[in-house]
Amino acid sequence: LVLVAGPQLPEDDLRALRRLAAARDDLHVVRFSRHSAAWAAGAAAVVAMGGANTVAELLATDVPALVVPRTRPRREQEVRARALESRGALDVLLPEEVTPGRLGAWLAGAVERRADRSGLALDGLRAVAERASRHLHPAGPWATATATATASASDDPWETRRAAV
Repeated sequence: LVLVAGPQLPEDDLRALRRLAAARDDLHVVRFSRHSAAWAAGAAAVVAMGGANTVAELLATDVPALVVPRTRPRREQEVRARALESRGALDVLLPEEVTPGRLGAWLAGAVERRADRSGLALDGLRAVAERASRHLHPAGPWATATATATASASDDPWETRRAAV
């Protein structure tokens, strides 16, 4: 078990967690790691806060995820987590709902399954590029012959843009 504490955990709390981990051979506590995404992808299950980067990394895997979103000073993590929960992409517990029993029950079930996120559109960058390309090369009678020809010549919107320039 790896616990990535994050940059905002107070030093006293981090020291307390490290003391607990020192007494166990199955728990490792770190403040930060460049390898968090790879660790998550290889995990049996993940419990995490609901930051945008963390959630995006989790959605790219089939690892069951329980998100405990920050609710102060803003609720953006909760809003994101609830939206994804409604699509079946992850599970959510608010901080005040987390108990050892609930966490243990979730983990016991989660490690026996994989998450199916196949219904999610995770190609946002490509979708943005396609939409931008449509605005750069609008269809219709006012479109130039070059734009029309290059737009139909390639499925790659960036290739379309380069060909028309």
